[in-house]
Amino acid sequence: MLKDILLLLLTPPGLAIWPGILALYFWRKNQKVAWGWLFLSVLIGWMFSTPAMGRILSTALISSIKAPSTITDPESADLIVVLTGGMSYVGHAGWLPSASSYQRAMVAYEVQARVGSRVPIIISGGKTKGVQYPSEAKVVSDIINRHKAQITPTILEENALNTYESAQEIARLVRDRNAHTILLVTSELHMLRTLASFRARGLDPMPIPVFTINRGKLGFADFLPTMQGASDNYAALYEVLGLARYLLSGYVRWNDVFYEELS
Repeated sequence: MLKDILLLLLTPPGLAIWPGILALYFWRKNQKVAWGWLFLSVLIGWMFSTPAMGRILSTALISSIKAPSTITDPESADLIVVLTGGMSYVGHAGWLPSASSYQRAMVAYEVQARVGSRVPIIISGGKTKGVQYPSEAKVVSDIINRHKAQITPTILEENALNTYESAQEIARLVRDRNAHTILLVTSELHMLRTLASFRARGLDPMPIPVFTINRGKLGFADFLPTMQGASDNYAALYEVLGLARYLLSGYVRWNDVFYEELS
């Protein structure tokens, strides 16, 4: 509940609420100051609802993604790890993976096909909707298997409920299998926080980001507020806040986020 409230206040459109509240506070005391806060409220609401601002924030996250120089050949991989990104109940069809989960899994299987079908895939995602429901890993695995027969079995990690728990569980599986070279698949916005979490557990995977950000040229329309722009800004700020929380909680260190290669 507290997390939801903080997200509401620190992401669009909640970011515009703060100066709006101050505008109301100053309205009877000093209307000039109140108009200033009101203008700031509108400006912030506008900025963080545009695709252009979403692109700026996303680019800052993506540009910090670094790969270990020791992994030069993906075909030498021992494991391919993919983190799920949600699921939903759709009635008679049961549980289906979110678009993000499906995209990540398909990229992982495509990578597997290219580097060698004998390289196992670990799908990490627990019972995020409750213990009475299937895990995200199981839902993703089932939908993939219905559409694409696999030569090698897929390993399901069904305990983790968040990114850091995935890193903890995967670290245990990696050590049990004596794996050394790991390919990590997740969405590009999620990759920086995921890499930091893995590095904090002593792993140094090679990132395989799933592209989700529009890379075309910015046009006039990208500086106008849209629902998609607000969604893009929310996704980027969610990761920024997630990184800040992980750093403050001691889950990751600064060097885990801004890469220093493990010795």
